[in-house]
Amino acid sequence: MIASSEQIESVIIEEKCRFSQSRIWNLQRLFFNQQGTKAWSKGIVPHYVTSNPYIAACYAKLTYAYISDLIAQHSESTPTFDLQHPIYIVELGTGSGRFSFHFMKCFFDILDQSALRKIKVIYVMSDFVQSTINDWLVHPQLQDWVKKGRLDFATFDAIESQSFELVISGESISNTTLRNPLIVIANYFFDTLPVDVFSIWQGKLSEALVSISIPKEKANIDEAELIHHIALSYNYEEVDDVYYKTSAFNEILKQYKDALPDTCINFPIGALHCLQTLNNIANGALMVLTADKGVHQQSDLLFQNEPYLALHGGCFSLTLNYHAIGEYFKNNKGIFLSTTHAHASIDICLLLSGKNSADFIETKIAYELCVEQGSPDDFYLLTSAIAGKDTSFSLPQMIALLRLSRWDSAIFINNFMPVIENAGDLSDTLRQELYFALYKIWDNYFYIGEETDVCLYIGIVLCKMHYYPDALKFFEYSLSLKGANTAALYNIALYYYDLRQLDKCLDTIEQALHLQQDFSPAIALKMRVVAGMQRLKEL
Repeated sequence: MIASSEQIESVIIEEKCRFSQSRIWNLQRLFFNQQGTKAWSKGIVPHYVTSNPYIAACYAKLTYAYISDLIAQHSESTPTFDLQHPIYIVELGTGSGRFSFHFMKCFFDILDQSALRKIKVIYVMSDFVQSTINDWLVHPQLQDWVKKGRLDFATFDAIESQSFELVISGESISNTTLRNPLIVIANYFFDTLPVDVFSIWQGKLSEALVSISIPKEKANIDEAELIHHIALSYNYEEVDDVYYKTSAFNEILKQYKDALPDTCINFPIGALHCLQTLNNIANGALMVLTADKGVHQQSDLLFQNEPYLALHGGCFSLTLNYHAIGEYFKNNKGIFLSTTHAHASIDICLLLSGKNSADFIETKIAYELCVEQGSPDDFYLLTSAIAGKDTSFSLPQMIALLRLSRWDSAIFINNFMPVIENAGDLSDTLRQELYFALYKIWDNYFYIGEETDVCLYIGIVLCKMHYYPDALKFFEYSLSLKGANTAALYNIALYYYDLRQLDKCLDTIEQALHLQQDFSPAIALKMRVVAGMQRLKEL
């Protein structure tokens, strides 16, 4: 139920509909079409846990391991790839582009230093929203990879597309053109695709048909606002376990019917159809790395209620049934890797199909090291627990955390106070360590237009360390990215004040006060500057 449980007069806008065909999925598409990349830059849709440098590095290592396995299996008699053609890594539902940026920085760094550096690999950022793709095309931090032929873009609709049409090269990735196995990344993607809902009660399988109602007073609201006011209700109709045209899906349904007691199941029909399409494009040679809010153990499906829509502004997500996806792959002689332990935020799984899928030894080892033992989910759980808290971290400990995070700007911002409080009085060695750490954070930061001003924070620390020219450079970056803003102008004024360039200081203060007349730190600084200039005149 999305709306309040209070009894209010309502109107039915959809009645007894198969869940995967419900109107709610059109509302989902409408939201992303209208928002584009603003869905992430405004913080509407959560993405940090699947877009940070740590998880990107894990995926980069897993991808490199998979390519290494392809090389190890390759021979003239049993070829696993064609060196004359590229290996494509396709990211589905790329969104903000931040994960892509972190992944490419790490993966191509590994590849370029390895024995496999002559293999051509192309990363493809894809989405179904054209305005999102247009934003990537002009993003300055992506252009170097485009120029090197290592990055391309594609429109891909998980429901309708049967190939990837590349924007830059004009090439098509399809089952008639692809010469190498396909690598796919899908984070926070499958849990947004249509599902069917089934109930198992006393050994009988029933389909849940959804009805949608809204308060009568909201009957004429804009379609984009509808998701905030809907209420879902269900009717159940008994069905047999030969429900789908695809027998592989029916096998999983029958397994659930025979094995599970009373429960309600989300059956990920949208994700399964998408994976079928991808496997067809890949000619049966496919690796998928995926992370979602999901479950992968059959025991996780016990005694579940009807689906709950987790709202994120004007869109929603459902808990993904990875178990069904895993069964589909295993039943088709593929591999499904998942963790043996419970996860806190995201379930990270690896799917493999292909003739030699059982022989991907390096890939399995990499999954064990990067996900089972060094889980991005665990890392997120720990770093979230200390974010913004009054910790007693020393500066060396903070730098160690930043290094472990691969210089994550979010961790720097969330733990800013331990950094700034210790940045003033440092040994030469520690001062240099922090200086280089700040530049590594900046180098690893991908700008998506969010409110947080990373440039400003870095500049403030550099000021505290008396690296004034460096600080000024970052304050000017802030003005370039954010436009004229009070905080950056005030800190530039402080820079001029410390250098005793009072005329420039006063001019910059005036610019800051023009934007915000009641900004008290700038008012106080102006009084000091004016007084100082007056004393100089009197000399």
